[in-house]
This record gives sequence, structure tokens and C-alpha cells, in this order.
Amino acid sequence: MAIARNNSQLKEAELRSETFTNLASQLNSISSAREAAEVIVVAADELIGWDACLLTLYFPDSDQVQTILSVDTINGRRVEVPSTKGSHQPSPMARRTMTEGKQLILTTPESAQPPMPKCNGLRRVTSRQVGANMMFRHTPFAG
Repeated sequence: MAIARNNSQLKEAELRSETFTNLASQLNSISSAREAAEVIVVAADELIGWDACLLTLYFPDSDQVQTILSVDTINGRRVEVPSTKGSHQPSPMARRTMTEGKQLILTTPESAQPPMPKCNGLRRVTSRQVGANMMFRHTPFAG
């Protein structure tokens, strides 16, 4: 059993490493925020899976956010959901994420709390099990 578990963990680590390597390579060759968003959501899906995602840019000078990409799963298919807000002030949760760091908010139906399968050392979340919001703040690169 221990050998199988270690082999599984090794494969998960290799997948994570390969995903981040591919992400870095692809981000180095993009020229727009939209292209970056598309590459990021693919990597996020490979790493943790998602049913819906929203990528926004924050402009600190004007204290505004702008949606770059919003995708949801509707009738089993991923579809882009157009943003109707334009630029607007960040939500309270977005502000909390920017000040405190990543957030994971899980909600479960009161009638059932099924076990969540593990994926890449994180818990994979599917809409039939729980709802989840993951928010990450941008950290400027000081190279």
C-alpha cells in the first residue's frame, strides 16, 4: 500500500510541476490580459478543477476591477458568461482577498455532506458535492 500511495503522490507532483512549467512557458508568450486569463483557467482546471471561474484585473489607482474572463458550467457545458458590469469597485470578498490573501469558501447542501476526493494534494470540488470560491491576490514580481 505504501508503495502505491508514494507512486500516486509522485505522479501528482509530476502533474503539478508539468502544469506550472507549461503555464510559465505560455504566459511568457502572451500579449494580452485575455490571453493570460485563458491560459490560467486551463491550468487551474488541470490543478484543482472548477465548475465556474472569474478572472478580474484590479486597478489600484482608481480602486476598480474589470472582468477579463467569466466561465460557468451550464447544462454540462462550459460557456463564457459576458460581464455586464464594466469597471466597478471590488466586492467585500475581493477586498478581503487582496488584503488577507487566498480564500476558500465552501458551502454544502444541508441535506448531505459527501466526502470530497483529493486531487493533487488539494481537494477537488464539483458542483454535485459542494460549491467553492477560490480567490487569489496578485503579488507584484520584484525581479
